[in-house]
Amino acid sequence: MVEPQFEMLQAAMHTALSAGVDYIAAEAMAHMLFVRGRLPGGAARALEDLGHYSAFISRLSKPGHLQGLLLNNAAVVTFASGDVEAARKLYAEALAVKRASNDAPLEIAYSLMNLAILEDDGEARAHDMTEAVAIFDRELGPAHPQTIEARITASAYIRNPEAARRILRPGCDALVRFSPGDPAPRARCLAMLGYLGSEAGDSDESRQVLRQADALLASEQFDGDLIRGVDVALIRGSPRSRAASTRPPSTSCGGSWPPVRATRGGASARPPSSSWCSGCTCERSAIATAPPRRCGPRSTAWSPPGRPPATSSSISASLAPASCSPKCC
Repeated sequence: MVEPQFEMLQAAMHTALSAGVDYIAAEAMAHMLFVRGRLPGGAARALEDLGHYSAFISRLSKPGHLQGLLLNNAAVVTFASGDVEAARKLYAEALAVKRASNDAPLEIAYSLMNLAILEDDGEARAHDMTEAVAIFDRELGPAHPQTIEARITASAYIRNPEAARRILRPGCDALVRFSPGDPAPRARCLAMLGYLGSEAGDSDESRQVLRQADALLASEQFDGDLIRGVDVALIRGSPRSRAASTRPPSTSCGGSWPPVRATRGGASARPPSSSWCSGCTCERSAIATAPPRRCGPRSTAWSPPGRPPATSSSISASLAPASCSPKCC
């Protein structure tokens, strides 16, 4: 629940101020802005605190990390209130602060993904997402869940289908090498690759990889949240449907295969067979307009599997995991 979290953060801030532990107090402020912004009608009130919190954080000897976190959380709240342009500017500021302060590479990668989702310029979006994927690959490894999620997300938002295939294919190959016994992520990756092949006009590869995805799921039952029942049905139905007709039937939940992806005209993307909520915006990182469809119980908005809560301090550890904000499905 939001209100108890705000009360806990407020208590942590007061305790830290009384003890003279300014860094902990500043971290609590950064989280308070986000939590208050999720309260009904709380966005405007939360953003009123941005200047005060920023001024306090600027007094720290090393303010960069927390200033970046504060700006990112302000961007999430701003986007949730409907001001996309202001949110984009705040994400850009957060990224600039993190770069200038030599923040951890993964923190920069999350900010790159956040900003890229809201960028109008397709080339800038592709550049930022490619840089973010390279960081995840270097820091975490090619088959790490966060790296795979980053590749799938980037492939859904990069408008050029050939470029999208180039960024996704190494992830699918890495899963074959490093996770041969885990069919779920391999099926998700192949399903997206198959759709991209169709969009690029490579119908032969599209059918081939979709049948591979179908075969991976043939003897498996997925009851968890990685691949939900409707996603499994889409993957399993695609190869057979493609063999029978050029347009598979719509799913029972109102979707269709292939799903909508980012286009040259700027239409929002809806990646297939992914387990995130559309428009999910949570605390530190936010895939904002149409990310893969999962609301995970984490206090980050772009929070792939395994992503820890927003920061590593005792404040984060003491909080119950935050669910995604109201734009989640």
